[in-house]
Amino acid sequence: MPKFSTIPNLEILYLEGCRNLSKLNSSIGDLTRLDYLNLGGSEQLRNFPSSKKFESLKVLYPSRSSLEVLDLSNCSNLEKFHEIHGNMKFLKELDLGGCSKCCSKFEKFQEIRGDMKCLKNLLLDGTIIKELPNSIGSLTSLETLSLIKCSRFEYFLDIFANMRFLRELHLNESGIKELSNSIGCLQALEILDLNDCSKFEKFPEIQENMKCSVEIQLERTAIKEPPNGIGCLQALEILSRWLLKIRDIS
Repeated sequence: MPKFSTIPNLEILYLEGCRNLSKLNSSIGDLTRLDYLNLGGSEQLRNFPSSKKFESLKVLYPSRSSLEVLDLSNCSNLEKFHEIHGNMKFLKELDLGGCSKCCSKFEKFQEIRGDMKCLKNLLLDGTIIKELPNSIGSLTSLETLSLIKCSRFEYFLDIFANMRFLRELHLNESGIKELSNSIGCLQALEILDLNDCSKFEKFPEIQENMKCSVEIQLERTAIKEPPNGIGCLQALEILSRWLLKIRDIS
C-alpha cells in the first residue's frame, strides 16, 4: 500500500473487494480532504489507523470480517457509516468518541446485530446518545464501556446481567440520573467513575457480587447519602473523599 501523503487532495477512496489488504498505511490520516472511504470486502484488514486527522471524512463503509480495531474518534464530520454492527466477529475496539454529527443521527445506539462477541472496548465519549439498547448485553466480552461527557445519556436499562467481564464503566460528566440494580451483576467491575454527574442522586444498593471494585468516583454528584452495602466492597481502595465526609456525618 503506497503512502497517501503524495496525494493530499484525495477526496474519494475505493478499496472495496481488496481481499488481501491487511493493513492501511498510517499516512492515510494525512488525507485531510478525504470525505468518502469504502473498505467493503477487505476481509484481511485488521486495524483501522487512528482517525484524529480525518477532518473531512463523512462516509465510511468499513470492512467486516477481520477488523479488530475501528477508531473513528474525533471524526467530527462523519455523518454515515454502514454495516458497523454486522458480522464483525473479530472487532475488539470501537471508538466513536467525538463523532458528533454521526451520532446525532441516532440518539439511541443501534441494536447489535450479528456476532460481535470479541468486542472488549466500546467508547462513545462526547456523543449525544440518550440510551443503549438491550442487545448491548450480548457483548459478553466487553471490558470497558465509556460514555464520558454524554450529556443526554440519563438511564441504563437492565443490560448488565451477561456482562460479567466488564471491568471499567466511565460515566463522568454525563447526564446519568440513576443506575439499574442489575449493576450488581458486574462481578468483575473494578472502576466506576461518576464524577461530575450533577443529576445523579442515588446509588443502588451495593451487592456482594461487586467484590472486585477497587475504585468508585462520585465527586460533584447530587448524592446526599452513602450507598447501602458499601461495606461489602472488600477490595475497595479508592472512594471519593467527598463521599467519605458524608459517611462520617451519617
